[in-house]
Amino acid sequence: MQVLFDARDPEGLRLRATAVQRIHQATRRLGRFAPRVRIRLEGVRDARRGLDKRCRVEFAGDRGAAVVVTSTARDWPGALEAAMRCVVRKLMSMVGRVRPAKPARPVLHASGGSHAQLSR
Repeated sequence: MQVLFDARDPEGLRLRATAVQRIHQATRRLGRFAPRVRIRLEGVRDARRGLDKRCRVEFAGDRGAAVVVTSTARDWPGALEAAMRCVVRKLMSMVGRVRPAKPARPVLHASGGSHAQLSR
């Protein structure tokens, strides 16, 4: 998985290794559906609360499908964790739509008793 990291704030740059590790942990089984990831950390001014931290995570798939999640919190780790939860949830729903149906399970019939009997 290719991870591109973009942060202009020095505090955000220190979080690079943690963010990349967290991306790999969160998507270790789903990484094949989105081989390219871009993480962008930026500071955002809010009129009521002052300076907040925003984490934007973009997953780009091979077929042109993209998942983009933006999360805002008081600190970088909080914004990153909130974004990761959203990304995993969205990727899981995409995988659920793409996954082929499971074959039907065989039906066991009860013969006379209250428990199903298997013939050998």
